[in-house]
Parts: sequence; structure tokens; C-alpha cells
Amino acid sequence: EACGARGRVRPQDLRGAPPFKEIQRKMADILRGRKLVGHALKNDLKVLALAHPRRDTRDTALYRPLTRPLRANERAQDSGIARGRGSRSLKDLCAQHLGLEIQGGEHSSVDDARAALLLYQDNQKQWEREAKAAASSSGGGGGRGPHPP
Repeated sequence: EACGARGRVRPQDLRGAPPFKEIQRKMADILRGRKLVGHALKNDLKVLALAHPRRDTRDTALYRPLTRPLRANERAQDSGIARGRGSRSLKDLCAQHLGLEIQGGEHSSVDDARAALLLYQDNQKQWEREAKAAASSSGGGGGRGPHPP
């Protein structure tokens, strides 16, 4: 995960690390043709400067049964067009749906990834039925795989 308020990646963590382009290329190769599961994946993909086909993305922040109704102040964008639903924190989702407590101490991207995978697995059958139906009705919703935008 990227640097942020929680200091997930510290400068000393990057000493001796491979160049960004190498990591980006390896991640694109790993993800190509695979489902990507996580929470708020747009953040991770943005940091990596990668895109991933929507049909192969399972984002627990966006999956409707795991979202919440919008608050009154979130209901309209500048354009006045109503938005969809709001995402919930991974911490709250894990507590409610899995009975797990995460993010109690130092933030761990590994724990977050495992938690998102557990949420996906808990909803996998229905999620995949819905994804298959959406792909059938939209013609696939695709792209070739992860690539720099």
C-alpha cells in the first residue's frame, strides 16, 4: 500500500527496493488474466499506475451488499446527479460480517488483503452469479488485462 496518514510504507522500507517500473511490470504480469480481490482497489491501482478489467475486479468497497445508503450530504455531486451507495470501512465490514477485529494496532496491508479475501469468499457464489449476469448483459466489460493507463 502507498504512503499515507498511517505511514504504511516508510523510507527505510524502500532501501534496496527494485525500481518502480520493474514492480509495475511484475504486478501487471501477475494480475493479467486473474481476478483482483481487495478493498478500495482504485487506490492501489492508482499508486501502481495500472488498470484492471472491471469484469475481473472484486472490490469489497464497491460490492452493493457490503455498501451503505448514502448520507444526505453525499447524495448529489456537483452536477446534481444522484450517486449510488457509499463504501464502508474494511474494519467495519470485517466486524459486522466476519466477527473479526482488524486494524487494532499498526496497520498491516497483509491483514487487510486477507480480510478482503475472506469477505469475498463469504459472498463469492452470489457475487460471481451477479458478475456473470452483468458480463452477459454488457458484452463482457473488458480490456486485455492490467496495463498502465
